[in-house]
Amino acid sequence: MQHIIYEASITGLFRFLLIIVITYYAFTLIFRYIVPIMLKNYIKNVQQNFTGQNQPPQQPTKKEGEVTIQVVDEKSKNGNTGTNDEYVDFEEVK
Repeated sequence: MQHIIYEASITGLFRFLLIIVITYYAFTLIFRYIVPIMLKNYIKNVQQNFTGQNQPPQQPTKKEGEVTIQVVDEKSKNGNTGTNDEYVDFEEVK
């Protein structure tokens, strides 16, 4: 069985430190410049989707003096669409 012995050298130490420093600055630059831009774009998209979903439907523009008549069914007007409704008369208990 062969044993491999590694020796510490100055060049290996400098290489290791250089890799650590480059990695640190790379993450610093990414989180300082790239992540905020990505978050701004994400927030803008979410806001556009939210406002697009919650806008009331646009009514067609009417000229002044134009009259429109909308017919409303009695069922949809009262909110009663089912025929299985039952009226319950509550009495006050003292």
